Amino acid sequence: MLKLISRLVGVDRGPGVSRIFKACIWNKREFRDSLYDILDLDFQTIVLSHGNIVNNDAKGLLKSIYSDLLNTQLQS
Repeated sequence: MLKLISRLVGVDRGPGVSRIFKACIWNKREFRDSLYDILDLDFQTIVLSHGNIVNNDAKGLLKSIYSDLLNTQLQS
């Protein structure tokens, strides 16, 4: 049952962001700008609430998780 639920919300392939979370982002422009602020920081590790600690290419993982939002032209 857990595998089915994980697949439905979109977190069945390792670290990621659920479809539900993404749907709750009201101001995508501000959220994207906040992501860029985070990516400007010097970090190598992400501690996830569930799963393994990410020690390798943490920034790359964050970029890939939110690539759809980071690579989208948002309307004013």
